[in-house]
Amino acid sequence: MYDSAVSQSHLFSLFLAHILRERANMSRNNNGTNGWNDTEFKNDESSFEAFAASSGPLTLPDFGGNSQIDLGAIAPVFGIAGTTAPSAADYLEYDARGRGFHERATHIIGMSYFGGILGGGAIGVVEGIRNAPSSKLKVRLNSLFNAAGHRGSRAGNALGILALMYSSIQELADTAELERFVPVDKAVPVLAAGATGMLYKATAGTRPMVMAGAIGAVVMGAFQFGSSLLRL
Repeated sequence: MYDSAVSQSHLFSLFLAHILRERANMSRNNNGTNGWNDTEFKNDESSFEAFAASSGPLTLPDFGGNSQIDLGAIAPVFGIAGTTAPSAADYLEYDARGRGFHERATHIIGMSYFGGILGGGAIGVVEGIRNAPSSKLKVRLNSLFNAAGHRGSRAGNALGILALMYSSIQELADTAELERFVPVDKAVPVLAAGATGMLYKATAGTRPMVMAGAIGAVVMGAFQFGSSLLRL
């Protein structure tokens, strides 16, 4: 085991030495000098790209069939395309619109549900203690837990449904590129919140539906305005 580790370390050192020696030879051949030309490595992007283009691709040394080092696996570390490595550089995926629908919906729904449970549970605790039928500790604790569970579950479910509706409506607006037709940059979330409130109270009648839509738009507008102030 020790001999194998020493052999791998020695082969890896030979590999690094081969890369440095080949780079030095390429630099001497391109510049017509017998020494390393440091001027090629200025902090200038154009000069570096010109040097890389003139140097050409590196090749992997052949250590023989008995080598246990996978050169194709470690070649991308040194900017060399091995036998199994892709020829092009890898880049992280980036979406200019930010997080996708699933990530955004999961975040909003989870935070809304958790916030509803905490807020509703806190209100239930106060109501349970206040409306306890007896002053005994067991009775008051039972009333507290019942009220907290009832209020917390209802508030969490309601806010979770609202968050799901809002995320879906906002995704539809983004897919339709609705921001191109509105003059204000933050108008799409406000419109989505208003539509969410109206959809949530659609079966309660016209007046409650309009009131819920107005409340949703006002709350989201205040949130967007506050976020803009905090960024200043």
